[in-house]
Amino acid sequence: MSRRGLSDPPGQLRSVFQAVDLGRMAAVVYPRTLVVFDVEQKKNASQVLQISRVSKNALVSFRFQTNAPTRYIVNPNCGVISDNKPIPVRIELVGNRFNPQHKIVLHATEIKDINEWKTVWDDPKMDEPGAHQVVWIELSTTVMNLEQAHNLTELACMKANSSVVQLLSASNSKGAARVKELEDLKSMLAADNETILKNVEQTINLKHVIEKQLADRKSEASDLQKKAEKLSIEESHLYADLLREENELRIVKERRGGPDNCVTM
Repeated sequence: MSRRGLSDPPGQLRSVFQAVDLGRMAAVVYPRTLVVFDVEQKKNASQVLQISRVSKNALVSFRFQTNAPTRYIVNPNCGVISDNKPIPVRIELVGNRFNPQHKIVLHATEIKDINEWKTVWDDPKMDEPGAHQVVWIELSTTVMNLEQAHNLTELACMKANSSVVQLLSASNSKGAARVKELEDLKSMLAADNETILKNVEQTINLKHVIEKQLADRKSEASDLQKKAEKLSIEESHLYADLLREENELRIVKERRGGPDNCVTM
């Protein structure tokens, strides 16, 4: 994947718990942008994203870029969406070597001719801000997300100790100052509520990812069990063959060493 034009997102987007569209129009939609890698497994960790076009009649060209091209295999990493069927995109972490500084970004734009799906990205205008849709993919690991969920729980418990009633009773403001104080408190509560909703959504996404990874681990364990049973049967057969050949060799030696085979002088 090319790295041309790949730059860091704004500071508020650097968190693995946030993603946003940047651009003048939305060309693609996606159920989720969270990619959580199970880096503790033996094979390369991977996740699948589904992307589809917004307009039911438009042609959409898309491509993925990363600042770590040797660490990620994205398949397909570019293409054109010409119908209403979602396109599955598999993102694979090579060697399970994850770095929080890794970034993957999806670019998408509508095109008029299907033959333009590659050349459209060579147009210098596409490098201008807002020329096309930009989606930053959230990259993380199961361990990182579990730690984050634990930290959020502890933070919620700490905040619970300071109720709204306690905050109000601790204030002696009156008149306009009191009104301003209440408005600030209302804004703070609204922000906290928004954060909680985002955390709930993030936890639900994490739950789905972990359930999928657990199912994969169970399937992998089942495959390993079948292989172990097959190897055990093969081992038994080989052991039986070895005993049979050993017995045949013993009989041959006994016959050669018998009295009938002795030479009389």
